[in-house]
Amino acid sequence: MLTIAALPGDVPLVEIPGVGSVSIEPVFVQALTEGRVYKYNIWQVDGPMLLFSGGVEIRNSIAPSGADFATTFLNNFGQSGGPSQVVVLTAAEYAALTPPDDDTIYMISEG
Repeated sequence: MLTIAALPGDVPLVEIPGVGSVSIEPVFVQALTEGRVYKYNIWQVDGPMLLFSGGVEIRNSIAPSGADFATTFLNNFGQSGGPSQVVVLTAAEYAALTPPDDDTIYMISEG
């Protein structure tokens, strides 16, 4: 169960039940003020026992329309014509590749 309140110890403004996961739909949080930080708890109902707690800021957003992030973000990762792996290298390791593999996305780690 997910509970959201203005401050720790307050009566929950939002309670969302769930088993294994909790789905937060816009209708559940519409009464919360945009831009305000609230406190949340995730409870194991049997007991009950507090599993997680933290803060959440309610923000306005523009939802994506129809993008499949599993494929779009990695340029159709795993599909025909797309890269087949992601590799993290230092800048020196990347510079030493001759030539880089066209089927690989290279991420350069610095620092």
